[in-house]
Amino acid sequence: MLVSEDEAFRRAGADAEVVDAGDVTYARGRDALVIIVAAGERPDGSQLASREDVTLRRPFPGPVTDWLGDHRRPWLGFVRLSDGCLPLGRLREVCRYGGGTDLIDNGYFPRDPAADTGLQGIDLALEKRLPSRALDLARPAGDEPVPGVGWLLDVQHDRVAALREFLTGWYADVPEQEPDGIEPSMELPEPLRVFYELAARKPIIYGTQDTVRRPEELEYDDDFDGVPFADENQGVWTRVINFDLDDPPVYDDGEPDAEPLSGFLLQFALIEAVMSAPYAGQAELTEAERDRFVEGLIPVPLAPARFPVDPTRIYVAPGLIALTFPSDEAFGLTVAGRRRSALREVREPGFAWANFTG
Repeated sequence: MLVSEDEAFRRAGADAEVVDAGDVTYARGRDALVIIVAAGERPDGSQLASREDVTLRRPFPGPVTDWLGDHRRPWLGFVRLSDGCLPLGRLREVCRYGGGTDLIDNGYFPRDPAADTGLQGIDLALEKRLPSRALDLARPAGDEPVPGVGWLLDVQHDRVAALREFLTGWYADVPEQEPDGIEPSMELPEPLRVFYELAARKPIIYGTQDTVRRPEELEYDDDFDGVPFADENQGVWTRVINFDLDDPPVYDDGEPDAEPLSGFLLQFALIEAVMSAPYAGQAELTEAERDRFVEGLIPVPLAPARFPVDPTRIYVAPGLIALTFPSDEAFGLTVAGRRRSALREVREPGFAWANFTG
């Protein structure tokens, strides 16, 4: 049920002071701190981020920084719509950035004062999860086109073509930049050459968790008995190739992957697309739940990936990628997309999402 903005302000209590900060309006009175966030999607700004989360980002003008350091009063959240305010209920701070400390799960960690530039952001959790229909009021999921899966037709006979088509479609919304013009010091196998051609204009393709090394970083390494070209972000693995074939085998600590370079790069591209996607969900499932979920998806015809967990299986649908892998509970599941509308059909999958921003 919507309330008027005046009613939202009244819930702050007597003597309320109101500060407008663009996409957010703050009101603090004797009873509560009221936080009203404008409807809409702002991935790097203040917004209702999901059915469970609100993000607050700069600016924090006037006394707002002090107000956000005071937890003696409850914090009440609202989303401003065209015809009223959607109540979110109580909000709980879970993570703070800047301001001299970082707060994660209510534990404060001091930061370098010399590096401090003031409060930069706060992540808040809703006390009670919103229904999907309420999220759609605050963040309408449009019917914008989503990346297709036509590239699957090429996987069996031309994985380089599949790689090119997938990366071109998945990152169509990412602006291109001018390549730096740096040339590799050696002749490249075709799959790596095509990967570099695309990544030069859209560097997100190099990876945001694990990474493929830049062309200028490639060199033969005696310790690896080959050319290291991809690395896990914490040094768990480094993938190595030799350049004596156009689609050479890929080695990890001397053991060959099931896929040659073309297949490995497609696995890498799909997994990193999940890691960098703005909309995602994670869950722990039984084997039966996992099997029911993937019935509606298309398995990618590649060997299971040996990363991030061995084995990781990859499934797709238009605009969506799903990864399943063994976990302590049974099976882990991660789904992701670059358009929130692509995750609409998996909002209510018959199990509880641990996290879901679709």
